[in-house]
Amino acid sequence: MDILPVIMVALGGCTVLGLLVFAFAGPSTGRAQTRRVASLRLRHGDGVAMPEAQMRRIAMAGDTRMDLAVGRFLPNRAELAKRLAMTGKDWTVGQYGMATAGLTLVVAFLMLVRGMPIFLALFVGLFVGIGIPHLVVGKVLKRRVAKFTQKFP
Repeated sequence: MDILPVIMVALGGCTVLGLLVFAFAGPSTGRAQTRRVASLRLRHGDGVAMPEAQMRRIAMAGDTRMDLAVGRFLPNRAELAKRLAMTGKDWTVGQYGMATAGLTLVVAFLMLVRGMPIFLALFVGLFVGIGIPHLVVGKVLKRRVAKFTQKFP
């Protein structure tokens, strides 16, 4: 009996078990406690923290449900929102996420139709779907900064 199939099955089983443990582990109690204490401070805190809480509420009120949904998957949502605002366009994080997802799915589907293997098609789709919006935002941002520095040397 070859050892490679046994190793592959064992790795697959370990991966599935690891993902199950990760899925059912639940949220971190330390983070939940920190979040509760922060909300109590904001609600019943001194006058210094109140303007900060109001600013946070105002910032969160402007976000759409799509922005919040896409923001869950991003590590630096605020940084992306700042970068999108710096472009001068009225693009939101949700629109950026939808463009990324749409490009990923369309490119992956087209690659599958052309006969590419499924995993390769998915990775090419991810590469294009993540890369093109990033490059477009960078190019628009660079062009805007160049225009600004040209006006004010």
